[in-house]
Amino acid sequence: MMEGLGRRPAAVPKFVPVGGVPAVAGTQPVRRITRNSVDSVLRAFGTGPDEWLYVLRKKQDEGPSAELETLTCALARCGRDVTRAAEITIAHQRSEKRFADAFRLFRDLPEPSQRAFSIQREMAATNYEAGDLHRAVRWAASALAGNPDDAGALGILVVTLCRLGRLPEAIKAVELATPPSLNCNWALAVLFRTIAERADDMPASADARDACAEETLAILERKLGRTHIRIAQAYRLLGDYDRAADRLAKIRAEEPNNPGIDRETAELALASGRLVEHIDELRRILDAGKLPKKLEARVQQAIDWHDAMTNFYAKPHPFAEDYAVPDATFEMLYSTRARPDYACSALDVALVGATLAGGGAENALCNAHIALDAHTELSSQLWIYSLDPVAGHDFFRAQHDTPLFSDAHCIEIGADKDPPAPFCWLPDDTARHASAVAHMLKARRPKVVHAWQDSTNIEVALAAIMAGVPRIVIHPHNMRPDLVHKTKIAKSFRRAYGALLRRPDVELLCVSKSSLNDYRNWLELEETDRQHIIHNGFDWPDMPSRAKKRAERTAVRAEFGIDADAYVVGGMFRVISLKRPELWLETALRVLRAQDDAVFLLFGEGPGLPALRKMAAESGYGDRIILPGQVAHAARKCVAFDALLHTSSNEGLPTVALEAQAMGIGVVAADVGGVRETLRPSCGALVRSADSETFFQALQEWRARELTFDDERMMMRWVRDRFGLERMASELRDLYRRPLAATPKLCDAEVARKEGYREALTIPA
Repeated sequence: MMEGLGRRPAAVPKFVPVGGVPAVAGTQPVRRITRNSVDSVLRAFGTGPDEWLYVLRKKQDEGPSAELETLTCALARCGRDVTRAAEITIAHQRSEKRFADAFRLFRDLPEPSQRAFSIQREMAATNYEAGDLHRAVRWAASALAGNPDDAGALGILVVTLCRLGRLPEAIKAVELATPPSLNCNWALAVLFRTIAERADDMPASADARDACAEETLAILERKLGRTHIRIAQAYRLLGDYDRAADRLAKIRAEEPNNPGIDRETAELALASGRLVEHIDELRRILDAGKLPKKLEARVQQAIDWHDAMTNFYAKPHPFAEDYAVPDATFEMLYSTRARPDYACSALDVALVGATLAGGGAENALCNAHIALDAHTELSSQLWIYSLDPVAGHDFFRAQHDTPLFSDAHCIEIGADKDPPAPFCWLPDDTARHASAVAHMLKARRPKVVHAWQDSTNIEVALAAIMAGVPRIVIHPHNMRPDLVHKTKIAKSFRRAYGALLRRPDVELLCVSKSSLNDYRNWLELEETDRQHIIHNGFDWPDMPSRAKKRAERTAVRAEFGIDADAYVVGGMFRVISLKRPELWLETALRVLRAQDDAVFLLFGEGPGLPALRKMAAESGYGDRIILPGQVAHAARKCVAFDALLHTSSNEGLPTVALEAQAMGIGVVAADVGGVRETLRPSCGALVRSADSETFFQALQEWRARELTFDDERMMMRWVRDRFGLERMASELRDLYRRPLAATPKLCDAEVARKEGYREALTIPA
């Protein structure tokens, strides 16, 4: 390194580069960059390329700084090669989510630097994180054309294609890749997990998924060799643990000194959960001390978990031979009859939810809290994991803006960084959530704990069992959760819910008959009196008169720049793959091509919104597809619609269908889950096919019906009668007051021995 490396400049030059890059804080801008000002920058930072790259890295480590852009643009203006400097700067801007600055800097680069494959890879990554997936694919392909061995570019290409549902193209990219570029672990991991979980565009058959996986494995074997460690990894990611173990054994026989064998063996043991089978090998691998730190920590946690389980049982137990993590933990904890003493307080009900974000389940939770609080003979409290306004977790609290919600109890999730046993035997987030709820239960001691939504049900029920709460209500708001969630913990839901719902102190509450039947079939449950259906309820406004509805419709349309006489098809959903936003947009484009007076208006945020906006803009109909994002009081603003289009692939009881009908708006929706139960006969259309042509035809037929205002009033009255707030509150109160079923015995030493457990599970003070 040249002399003077790392010295700090005495002063920062007072200028900004051309192209709109922000000025250095506290400096005075000038009209343009001059040779003298550039030289002063280079003198200040050191004139050698090693020095200014070093300074760039230092500035990147220190955090956001306009000096990065200043130096890079200055170097470009004076004709120096800035490819490496620009690469570092764009990566830094991307890490700070300053995507516009990254794009602007790229445009200011000289053409040779723009064509550099490393810059194109950085632009692919920037577009990917900015949500422009189609452009990210083009940039990644261009970077690979410049350097076929670039593992990073291949990774971005494969991951982006998977996210777009273009799985055959992702597999083709792997087929065309060079062996060096296949060293991108995370790209192959995403590819195989996508295959395992079935990409959205694949036929809904296990045979098609398996054929896709086998095709990709054949490509890897041809390129890497049958004994390559990556093949064993692929089988592990697909969940085929037996074949993964066979491959590892073959590799160990032919290449005993392969350094990746122990690492992959540990990953396989953790993924399969067969700790009894692998425990001795895991101990040996851990003692060798050659694992990466994160993997080493996971192996140590698994060994500790195994030892805790072994010490917990006083005699052989049915779960002992199947230590699938965390499935067996859930089953053991939910099945135990060992309970501490629990003295109920004056608090009747604790309603526990994850957030108050802008979703249908959160809306129902808020309505239940309002309705229960109105009845003084039953005391209730609202407990929430997070009310972070930055993350949008307080949406409905802000909507209601009453002392009732400002007093919502936020559970201190982060207070217990090292949860005690038995919570520490579970994954980190689940452990911390359950432990925090358990501490809250010990302090407040409600008679009933009512948990809302899927993961929250698992965590809150565990805490309530450990605390000894006499009645636990779990309340999913969708169909079976393993089809809705793709998180790692979702794979444990079946065994967890199965064990949980066989307890006499746990009751299942579903929002629709379809949802309850789905749970019964999924878990192979017998019908019992601890399984209930209560439709969500809402505090509907008074039915508007014809004149009032017309005035409100005109006002809302004017708010979004829509003509009063247009035919408006609306949507209200979170822009995620479950809601099939691409199908909604494809249907919209078919309608817009056929009807000159049609406009589409969608309320809702979500990770897919930027890409949806881009697709709408590029369609040529962007002025007639309005996507404002999440809006306040969306349920009232749906009065602007002539029809609601809902294309979701899975629904328990869609709130949006009820909100539309409450304003006299007909619904055209996918016939999935509990949607059928939300539609009044003759007031909507159900579509069983998942193609845009069928939805288009349904919308055309619905428009031709031309409802009268009397028809609309019948629709409004039907929704208010069946889905009213007071009705839901009455049914909830009846549920809470039902006589308790036979509850597990209180734990003492004799009970613990008879149950087969070494000691009672209690929560440390």
